[in-house]
Amino acid sequence: MSILRRITGSPLVRGSLLIFIGTNIGNFINFLFNLAMGRLLGPAKYGDLGALVSSSVLFGVPLGILSLFIIKVVSSYWGKRDKGKILALQSYLTPKLFFISVAVSVVLLIITPTVGQFLNLDSFIPFILIALSFVLSGPATLNRSVLQGVLAFSYTSINGVVEVTLKLIISVILVILNFGLVGALLGFLLSGIVGYLLTVVELKIIFKGVSQEKNSLLSWDLVKTFIPVILASLALTVFLNIDIILVRHFFSGSIAGEYVALSTISKIIFYGIGPVVSVMFPLISTRVSNGLPYLIPLLGTLVMSLTLSALVIFAFFLFPKLIIIILFGSKYFDIVPYLGLFSFFITVYSLNSILTHFLLSISYYRPIYPLFLISLLQGFFIFLFHDTIWQVIWVNIAVSIFYLLVISFFVWKKEGGIILKSILRPHPIIT
Repeated sequence: MSILRRITGSPLVRGSLLIFIGTNIGNFINFLFNLAMGRLLGPAKYGDLGALVSSSVLFGVPLGILSLFIIKVVSSYWGKRDKGKILALQSYLTPKLFFISVAVSVVLLIITPTVGQFLNLDSFIPFILIALSFVLSGPATLNRSVLQGVLAFSYTSINGVVEVTLKLIISVILVILNFGLVGALLGFLLSGIVGYLLTVVELKIIFKGVSQEKNSLLSWDLVKTFIPVILASLALTVFLNIDIILVRHFFSGSIAGEYVALSTISKIIFYGIGPVVSVMFPLISTRVSNGLPYLIPLLGTLVMSLTLSALVIFAFFLFPKLIIIILFGSKYFDIVPYLGLFSFFITVYSLNSILTHFLLSISYYRPIYPLFLISLLQGFFIFLFHDTIWQVIWVNIAVSIFYLLVISFFVWKKEGGIILKSILRPHPIIT
């Protein structure tokens, strides 16, 4: 019973449960969005949608970098109860990020013809909508990261649910009204605006009555972490998106749509693990800044993630036909042979994501540089080997396993002794 009380009293478990429920409601709705788009648009247009969304994710890598960076800075301040510094940082960055976001949107509008030709799009309008969606992306990412950094998991969960629900409703209505791919992307754009407005209101509630500190923004010790955070974010983003973009480039629209459906179904694993990682990162960062033990959250995250992954992979290998027919329908039946193997790739990717976030949370940046170089091998080898979808999947698996071996070596080198002691003689979890 004492072990059970320690587990249920852990901030990792409490925070994970809260964000797990909220985020997975959002993930489920987002999954419904993909199912609806896959059925309403058909394989070819759904392939276009998948390639456009993956392209926006790659173009938005700086946002992912900003998010990790802000979460780490804010969680460090929050652990020391320096609320005035957090408010000062948020006020300082908001106008600058808005200006940068507008500039990025302009650049994307300029390169629209080039991207459209690479992705073999029939119209440039869908990518124009992607470009416009970046106008508020900087301030929105900043606000969401601050909320996560101060461990406001309830607000984070609510925002996710509201945003994806609006995206589903708006996109489905517009696609049914024959707006097609444009309607689907308008759902992204409009729901994103609402999501940003929610974060503005929530931050005002959290920091009500807090005085902004002056001359307490970013120290050089924090700023110099930016480069490894850039590389880590880019490595993880490449792993999950470059294959979709290259498949759309090298294969027909219908095959690309089937590949997006394959990726979407397999990401059930990543959707399930994601909330736990979202809790782990700021929690470990806060503990490190306070000098508290921080390996229990990592071990707990790995155990929960491996358990969930094993269950999903087991189901995908045993019932692939049933799963695909129920989710996407008979038009996507050709992906049945790939489902189990692709889900294994997503599992390895999820472990890589956990360990990479762990290295960032403890400010151990040296391994990030070789890991980034390893991630680039994925796109390189897909360019060389893309005759079949099998080749693409095996490239994904081979590179991700190589990444996992290397990052595991670095984690063990840094924390192996402490991990052994934690396993052999676990200490009470500090709340």
